[in-house]
Amino acid sequence: QVFGCVPSQINYVLATRFTLDKGYVISSRRGGGGYIRIMRLDMDNDSHLMQLVTERIGDAITLRESMAILDRLLENDAVTKREYALMLAGIEDAALTLPVNIKNTVRAGIFKSMILALMKEGAEEDDL
Repeated sequence: QVFGCVPSQINYVLATRFTLDKGYVISSRRGGGGYIRIMRLDMDNDSHLMQLVTERIGDAITLRESMAILDRLLENDAVTKREYALMLAGIEDAALTLPVNIKNTVRAGIFKSMILALMKEGAEEDDL
């Protein structure tokens, strides 16, 4: 009412202005007690993870390529052994019971979401 528009218009404007490419992650919840949270990611600390999301993973990624990235994240202590195991379980072929032609696309989306969740966790820990 204050802005003279519907909430979806506000979400759209925020989502197009505060993009991942610009170093922001937006999360929201609708309904009573809802919120919109805009978090700025620390690009210096997360630049490698950001590069993975925006460049290396792309629109599709194979299991072999995903495992190579995960191995590197584990070697560089960017993920714990437990996080590694959980992420691998979510992107392996057995978990993605989909037609072959879309499996790598879905895997890329899931893998990007997992890496963004790690970045969000790090940003929230910095706020504490």
